[in-house]
Amino acid sequence: MHRVLLVCSLSFSLSACDGMFDDLFKKKEPSEDKNVYKMAVLGDSLAVGLFGDTTMGKRNKRTDEDKFDQILEGVDALSKRGILAGYDIYYKANHENAYSCGTKVESCSFSLAHHLGLKPEEVKSLAVSGAMANTSQAEIKLATQLDGLTADMQHFAINIGGNDFCNSDFNKDEFIAELDKVIKAIYTKRADAKIVVATIPNIPNLFKEVAPDDTEALPSKEGKEKTTCGDVRGNDGGLDLCSRLNADDANLDNLKDELDEVNAAIADLKNTHTKLMVATGVKDIQFNKKHLSADCFHPNTKGLKLLAAELIKAYQ
Repeated sequence: MHRVLLVCSLSFSLSACDGMFDDLFKKKEPSEDKNVYKMAVLGDSLAVGLFGDTTMGKRNKRTDEDKFDQILEGVDALSKRGILAGYDIYYKANHENAYSCGTKVESCSFSLAHHLGLKPEEVKSLAVSGAMANTSQAEIKLATQLDGLTADMQHFAINIGGNDFCNSDFNKDEFIAELDKVIKAIYTKRADAKIVVATIPNIPNLFKEVAPDDTEALPSKEGKEKTTCGDVRGNDGGLDLCSRLNADDANLDNLKDELDEVNAAIADLKNTHTKLMVATGVKDIQFNKKHLSADCFHPNTKGLKLLAAELIKAYQ
């Protein structure tokens, strides 16, 4: 997930996006945002709902096998960053996720914002795919998202930590300290803020459930070898997705124990912030093949519904 910047580029080239982002990177005059926002969503690709409309083993226009081939062959860093930004914009607008209803979605049914009775135009998603709490890169740093908060916001939802945990130099205490700073900043801005923070999903179990060698990310195609989840997620020729768990010597049981400690520390933030809500049930979701998108990692709509249910359960 520190490398999720690659994964979030599964369209692989702007020309492969069916014209979706034709005008995205043209210089535009800033427009005044007149919406009155009541809720902010902060975090990473889980908060964006990246690839939620795709399913492992099935093709769709954004994740067909040819596009997997393109990313595995490599694209330059600038293209990856641009494609990533384009996907964030696309999914925030066009697909309901665990936190919010897309601004262009006609009917929503399961997101936290829908449960709270908020209209799409009342929710501002500041989430960025690849975001981390503890990083020196401002464009993906969680605290940077605080710049987008507005005065009328009362509800705040935070989904962060997966990219931090997957980073090879992950430090639990530093991560918790950075997350705590963001929570403090929100309460400083609004003392009556209603903040919910999600725990980190059980990533080690996901790597157990979805085997790298025998699971096809996409169906085989005539003249091509099958694309497995190992091909897509791997460190050697793949997307280097969650490098700590992809490593040959990775001990998933030990990593699960470490993740349990991190999630316990997230829950303990309630001791400092007594009004804070923590969706502790997120860590217990058992994602399997039917819950995953075509990248064998991010949850699809079925998985996002499981995440939303835990957020709603925690929100009081």
